[in-house]
Amino acid sequence: MLGFSSSLIAQIEKPVIWSTAISKKEVKAGEIVELIFTAQIKSGWYLYSSDFDPNLGPNVTEIEIEKDPSFEVVGKLISVDSKKKYDSLWGGEYRYFKGTGVFKQKIKVLKDSPVIQVSLNAQACTDVSGKCVPVSGDFTFEGIKVTAGPAKETPVPANPKTPGKSTGALDKNSSVAELELEKSKLITRTPDGKDESIEVLKTFVRKWGN
Repeated sequence: MLGFSSSLIAQIEKPVIWSTAISKKEVKAGEIVELIFTAQIKSGWYLYSSDFDPNLGPNVTEIEIEKDPSFEVVGKLISVDSKKKYDSLWGGEYRYFKGTGVFKQKIKVLKDSPVIQVSLNAQACTDVSGKCVPVSGDFTFEGIKVTAGPAKETPVPANPKTPGKSTGALDKNSSVAELELEKSKLITRTPDGKDESIEVLKTFVRKWGN
């Protein structure tokens, strides 16, 4: 009976207690928020982080987020200020938390009131006996409100006109093409294509120049 009790206690041992939070509860559409996972780790235990080679040996902390059109996952899970240590058994460096561990995951909010379902898997070990146990949890993040859509910029015209002037008016902001167009309107030409205004000026000079 005693052996059964000891086995049962070992199975239900939970060296890590999780709490969650959201960085912002009111956002604009397209804005990014952070899902925050905080681990309270039992004395004598440590929790592997998410920021080392998963092929090294220990189980890194990982999350799986259920897809939904109301949001997008941005980047990877981030371990905040994890510690590092070289382990000769694994032949490499791993990272971990003691006491308290914090993880963050960025999410882009696309629609109002998204419901974000997250599954977490990790591993905790104790230096006392060398025992390691799996750590898991299912979390739901909700209550995010989209207050407004993203601000839109008003396009600026390439050649702004002075307010109040007629369409045909020219000013210092007029383009070269507009000036050429107005010039063409003021020029009359002879049947052979010459600028008639120049010909009239020449005739005037010949007649009255003396």
